[in-house]
Amino acid sequence: MWWKNPKRSKFGRFLDREGITQNEFAEKSQLSKRTISTLCNDRKYEPSPKTLKKLCQL
Repeated sequence: MWWKNPKRSKFGRFLDREGITQNEFAEKSQLSKRTISTLCNDRKYEPSPKTLKKLCQL
């Protein structure tokens, strides 16, 4: 697809592969859309332990 970012993080590629939108994931994980966007597009981003806990609970 033309809109895919070739520099997407592993997490972003995972969401793409599973067909999950960033908005859907943000709602389910109770994290902000901005945090999910950063997780998907910034390979060097290191989430806080609190963020990791929310991600792992899904």
